[in-house]
Amino acid sequence: MTAALYRNAMQSVGVPILIFDGYGTIIWCNREFTIGTGYQCTDLVHKNISDLIEFGGASSAALQGAPGRSPLALPDGPGAPATVRRANRSTFTAQAVVRAMESDDATPFFVCVLHDATTSERSLQWERERSRTDELTGAYCRSFLVESLRQAIAATRDTGLVVAVLFIDLDGFKEVNDVHGHGAGDDLLRAVTARLRSGTRASDMVGRYGGDEFVVMLPALASRQLAYDLGRHLVNQLAQPFSLGRVTLRIGASIGVAFFPDHGNDVRTIMMRADEAMYRGKRGGGGTVAIAQSLCSLVSRRARSTPVQIAGFGAQA
Repeated sequence: MTAALYRNAMQSVGVPILIFDGYGTIIWCNREFTIGTGYQCTDLVHKNISDLIEFGGASSAALQGAPGRSPLALPDGPGAPATVRRANRSTFTAQAVVRAMESDDATPFFVCVLHDATTSERSLQWERERSRTDELTGAYCRSFLVESLRQAIAATRDTGLVVAVLFIDLDGFKEVNDVHGHGAGDDLLRAVTARLRSGTRASDMVGRYGGDEFVVMLPALASRQLAYDLGRHLVNQLAQPFSLGRVTLRIGASIGVAFFPDHGNDVRTIMMRADEAMYRGKRGGGGTVAIAQSLCSLVSRRARSTPVQIAGFGAQA
């Protein structure tokens, strides 16, 4: 009764399972293995596992002549990459976890569990993407943005290029939440993210810093003027009406710009200087692009007051 229960339990597991002895001879496989490979269990019994699976590029034929030992049978770890041959001679890639066990008479044998490597990689990529993006808007999250800025600074040192940070605060966002509710506010933040992405280049990074604050990071710039021009372009873009269902909303934006190495040599200092510049513009009435003070002389008065149409800015990847 117990043996039958165990056997039924193994059949119900949704991953391919093989059992082989110390010589690599296959003893048993579950239904999932036959479905995935096209073999019948009776076809496999007494075959060597090396006829079906190659582990990490090395054939497990090495198991032959080494009874009771498997180089893949490890107590811990994610397993080994494996290439599995189907009955029709096609192959698929999997992660193979092999564990050593003993039967009632102390005969060693091995249980091999296969996991679809493609699905695992897809899941890993999804988790990686999720860890670096803001859940509400899909923009890069604050921690990933800060780390990316740190890397951009390190890559740009001693090159003569600059890194620009545009610190963006939405003007009038609180009133949207107060009048239309937080649902409308969330929709607006998503729409703002989309508009920022469409107004920047593929090499720029758009991130949500928190609340209604966003940051755009421009790595490896040869021209500081380009960062200012992009700031003016984004201010103009965000001043356009947002149509969200039955509601049309109008907001604005204040942007502060700081550069590495002009305004600091580290992430914290550059972000702080960009934030200070943004608040200086906001106190002046909003809808402005303010450069961190030590760089004000590099931007002409005419450029400050003239809306700029930017060529070459497209959808961000």
